[in-house]
This record gives sequence, structure tokens and C-alpha cells, in this order.
Amino acid sequence: MLSWLRISARDPASWLHAAINGWKYPLSREGQILLELYDLTLAINSSKKKPKPSPRPWQTGQRISATAVPIEEARERLAGRGMKQEGLA
Repeated sequence: MLSWLRISARDPASWLHAAINGWKYPLSREGQILLELYDLTLAINSSKKKPKPSPRPWQTGQRISATAVPIEEARERLAGRGMKQEGLA
């Protein structure tokens, strides 16, 4: 049972994964690729006006990289987990 939960939590096509990540609905990896290809096709075939991308279930209006954790605290947390800090400025 526990292994099934782990697998479902990692599969973007499952409702469990969607619920954990706050998505509106599940979307398979193939579906994600098709949306990207559709958006690229629209961008290539459009005139100067940039087309609006297709909606994704994870779009909440927030940046993915936005965080309230200061960089120093993030580095300390990574160091506590044994992560190397090479290349971080």
C-alpha cells in the first residue's frame, strides 16, 4: 500500500499528485508535452503578436522560484543536508 502511494504521489497523471501540489487537475507527462508543442506551434505561426499560452493546472500566478527564505538560511539548510555549495554566489 505504501509503495502505491509513493508511486501515485510522483505520477503527475494521478489525482493524488495533483492534490499534493495544489493543481486544479492531473496532467500526464504526455499531456504536458502536447501543451508545450501546441504553444510552440502557435508562437511560430503567429504574427508579431505573442499568443497567450495554454493554461496549466499549476498556474497560480506566483513565480515558482519565489521564496521567503533568505539565501543565507537556504545555504545553511543545504549544508546541513550535506549539499555542496559550489558555484553559488
